[in-house]
Amino acid sequence: MKLSCSKQKSYALTLMEMLVVVGLIFFLFIALAMLSESGMKGKAQKIGCVNNLHEIGVAFRIWGESQSDDFQMQYYFSNRNYGVRESVESGIAYTSFQVMSNELGTTKVLVCPADNHRFAATNFTTDFGNHRLSYFVGVDATDSLPRSILSGDDDFEINATPIRSGLVQIFTNTSIGWSNQRHAPLGNLLFSDGSVQSANNSVCSNLIAQTGLATNRLAIP
Repeated sequence: MKLSCSKQKSYALTLMEMLVVVGLIFFLFIALAMLSESGMKGKAQKIGCVNNLHEIGVAFRIWGESQSDDFQMQYYFSNRNYGVRESVESGIAYTSFQVMSNELGTTKVLVCPADNHRFAATNFTTDFGNHRLSYFVGVDATDSLPRSILSGDDDFEINATPIRSGLVQIFTNTSIGWSNQRHAPLGNLLFSDGSVQSANNSVCSNLIAQTGLATNRLAIP
């Protein structure tokens, strides 16, 4: 009996080819891990920002209940101690947080975890100022309008142009949006009722239109 031999050739990977395949798998694994870590970091930063704003909202309300039953932006310093209306109407945001330093307890909550351009102040006096804040102040926010905007991420854009430090007026038909610097495509807003909401550009525009104010003035740090 004659044995028949298959004419098909058997191919095997060489050592070099095996090393290339293993290397590709390794780099793919690293890339996926980095993407996953980046996504988790971004989510953690967003949660941290929301928590900051919740704490800021509580501080505003405690201050109001103990001082005047409204927020400090509604009172001039000359009419009531610790009123900051003069300063916020000039676009100075930090004084609103400075007067409630006891309620805040720490400066760390005033810097968004995703803000790579600012660092928390070491105190509320000599090391404190607009440059130590990630959050704006709603100049006209009042306890009588629960959906008025009290604070939020300050990385706004108006007509696709980043806003500058100072007083900014936003009308109900103003084209606003968030920059790509923090939680893109989202941003966080704190309302006078103490609630915090993450919103994209279109939702943010709708929320501003529902504040009960024809003009929303913001003190941008």
